[in-house]
Amino acid sequence: MVFDMSWITDNLGLLIWALIGALIIVVLLLFVLLFRLNRLTKAHKSLMSGMQGKNLEELMEAYLGKVRSAELKVGELNALCAKLEIYAQKSLQNVSVIRFNAFENMGSDLSFAAAFLDLNGDGLVISSINSREESRVYAKPISGGNSSYHLSKEEGEALKKAMDRGRLS
Repeated sequence: MVFDMSWITDNLGLLIWALIGALIIVVLLLFVLLFRLNRLTKAHKSLMSGMQGKNLEELMEAYLGKVRSAELKVGELNALCAKLEIYAQKSLQNVSVIRFNAFENMGSDLSFAAAFLDLNGDGLVISSINSREESRVYAKPISGGNSSYHLSKEEGEALKKAMDRGRLS
């Protein structure tokens, strides 16, 4: 098989243009690769910054230890939060005071009825009846928003007002 050089000489211009086109494509690909390499280098430097001589595995183990420590702390905080929720439900949160004039011959509203309830509607109603000669104080237990004792109109109002406050929260 003999190679014929006449074809090359006949198509020399076409071959030169083809080689120039291939060279332009190679140069463009080179710039694209350099751009990507530059981005990867920046990402690598960002990833490795602050390692202070540690390899990536040591750094990951250190962070994993911190994550485990944080998980334990979150578990402790969740347990504390659950206890606080129980305490909060049993604390007196819904308070209401109704002032009234118990006697017509007395000026101003010196008598009062006050309700103190937790989230379950448990607590007490305290009332004070004031006159010129004496003052009387009554305390009545409340369970589930009701009392086993008879409540005066004002005590009932204070209880209702406190119960309504508990529904808003």
